[in-house]
Amino acid sequence: MKFSKKFNRIISSFSDNLKVDEFEKNNIVSFTTIPSNSTEHIRCNGEVIQKSNLTIFDLKDEFIEKIPDYEVTILFQRFY
Repeated sequence: MKFSKKFNRIISSFSDNLKVDEFEKNNIVSFTTIPSNSTEHIRCNGEVIQKSNLTIFDLKDEFIEKIPDYEVTILFQRFY
């Protein structure tokens, strides 16, 4: 098993999400992802997160490749 202390993950969120405000107040996070079809997961404890300069629209192709149904959510946000 490979382990890397340095993570470079993108977690999507829209600007009206209350978590964005929470992260601005405290950007130290711990979490474990819960896989739906495999045992692959990400776990971090006490890591620092930062807001990206990229928008969901900048990264839409990457998100849609991983989760095709996410396209509807992204397109809806453009008109919201």
